[in-house]
Amino acid sequence: MIMKRKMIHLSLSDLKIRKDTVKDLLSIGIPVACQDGFIQVSFLVITIIANR
Repeated sequence: MIMKRKMIHLSLSDLKIRKDTVKDLLSIGIPVACQDGFIQVSFLVITIIANR
């Protein structure tokens, strides 16, 4: 057999929200989202200026 399939077993404790993990994700995700938003707005401004 070329590929072996492994079954994933989940329990209710695996689905619980962990505050420290959420804090870590948001501390990285919010600044990255803001940076991406500012870049997109600047591209729109540059496009508007270039198309005049």
